[in-house]
Amino acid sequence: MKHLLTSLFCLLSFGAALAQANVQVLSKSRNETLLKLELGNIHKSTVSTPNGDALVIGMDNGTPLLEAGAPDVPKFATTLMIPNTGNMAVEIVSSEYTDYANVRVAPSKGNLMRNVDPAAIPYRYGADYERNTFFPGKLASLNQPFIMRDVRGQALWIYPVQYNAVTKTLRVYQNITVRVHHIGGQGENEAVSGRERVINTAFRQLYQKLFLNFDEQFLTQTRSNEDPAKMLVIAKDDLIPGLESYVAWKRQMGIHTTIVPTSEIGSAPAEVFAYVQNYYNENQISYLLLVGNEDAITPMVRPGSNYSCDNCLGYMEGNDHYPEIFVG
Repeated sequence: MKHLLTSLFCLLSFGAALAQANVQVLSKSRNETLLKLELGNIHKSTVSTPNGDALVIGMDNGTPLLEAGAPDVPKFATTLMIPNTGNMAVEIVSSEYTDYANVRVAPSKGNLMRNVDPAAIPYRYGADYERNTFFPGKLASLNQPFIMRDVRGQALWIYPVQYNAVTKTLRVYQNITVRVHHIGGQGENEAVSGRERVINTAFRQLYQKLFLNFDEQFLTQTRSNEDPAKMLVIAKDDLIPGLESYVAWKRQMGIHTTIVPTSEIGSAPAEVFAYVQNYYNENQISYLLLVGNEDAITPMVRPGSNYSCDNCLGYMEGNDHYPEIFVG
């Protein structure tokens, strides 16, 4: 269903009548989630480009696509809990939109590093401005599955704002109903480890915040009792005496805490990671604390980059960047 409006004023005043974007789970099971996104406020800002003034479009609870040279429109992102194995598919069940004519949308400057001044980057119109199609085109997509400790998940992106640069038409979807369902096959980052999975309080709270459709009943291989939090502390030998009161305090809080000197395990990244991996497999720790400077515990370097990554010591399962351990 659609409506066609030719007044740009209607676009600029559209957001005043609505609240923030709202997503509602209509139904959920182990293999399927049905959800509905209702779009909230649409925001605009005017910028100067080589082709004249144009709009940057935003939305409440949305984030920009950051695709350099493509129209600067937002997306809505959420995360779903999915089965341990297989693939998922996404389909659009229903939608409603309004077309706004004679709208000029500026191109995105892309995903800039923090040390780059956005004002120093010029606007560049890419190939999407020469295509007589709506960008991004699809209304929803699924990212690569990941594993976060006890749960296999997948990010869902919904694109309620579409732009055709040739006709200068901005299409705004008031609501989109999406079905995400299991289709079997061999999937990426499958959670196939045979260990007994026991959820502790720290991760349960994270799951409830992260996964839109989280339901503990969907988990498999989970004991009914709750796992107490466990911490591993790795420290340079001469720092251990100063940590005794800290460890005692953590134990008093109910966190099972073990402290290990670097002389026992080594301080090289591969040595520390191997020890943490084995300790995690045996004890399912929730927290890892590294004590000491870089000369005491050499930091890991993230693959394909040249910067340190302490969090990488918490990546125990899958080839993703979602931790199984909180690292500090």
